Amino acid sequence: MTRRTPSVDPKEPQFANTPMSEPERTTDRSTGKFTLSPEGDLSGTVELTHEGYTAITERTRFIRKTAEERILQFEEDWKDRYAAAKLSNIEILHVEDVTKPLTIRYRVEIPGYAQRTGKRMFVAPAVFQRAKQPLFTASERRYPIYFYHAWREMDSVSIELPEGYVLDAADAPESFPIGEAGEFKVKMRLLTAEGKRTLLYERLFEMGRGGRLLFPREAYPALKQVGEVVRQADNHLITVRQQDSAGGQ
Repeated sequence: MTRRTPSVDPKEPQFANTPMSEPERTTDRSTGKFTLSPEGDLSGTVELTHEGYTAITERTRFIRKTAEERILQFEEDWKDRYAAAKLSNIEILHVEDVTKPLTIRYRVEIPGYAQRTGKRMFVAPAVFQRAKQPLFTASERRYPIYFYHAWREMDSVSIELPEGYVLDAADAPESFPIGEAGEFKVKMRLLTAEGKRTLLYERLFEMGRGGRLLFPREAYPALKQVGEVVRQADNHLITVRQQDSAGGQ
């Protein structure tokens, strides 16, 4: 069967409305498998994938750099938030292959990640979001708010607790809808297997559903409040406690 190529009349151009890209088309996935030491150090392996518009942004940063320069750039990004972090085995894949998600794999060690006090440690399970800059910083807004594109963030974190430690206060941040534009959702549970206790943390943040990217200036206080609630959730701490020698509480 012969395939016909559509013709375009230069004297009678046609305009077509293209659909808005939904959040799932621009998804950032962050997966980390970590171990927490009795001293509060966090270490483990990570895989990040970027699709859609954020992949374009990241590729733009990397495309003209050598492999060594890309790694140095990525290390600097991490140290902006965790100055003491030590990264190794860094792989930055598919920078030039746009048919595949931009993928970054590495191992990381963060000394003193958890705050220690006596037999307790305070841990932020949102490893990839903790200490990020606020979404909005201005106290007020003079013009409408426009997001360039919809997006979705999906985090999956597992933290193996030190031997002899149990959860003491581990309430998860509350999930909530963001009108019809998106949602924020957190799930957290403890997995016990083969004598090991592992905290499982899943986070979803989605904005721009149905092309809802433009907001009037009057909506800024509500949007700023959403950003602040998300930021508080991302810095939420849980408590783990060392059991006594008899295994009691």
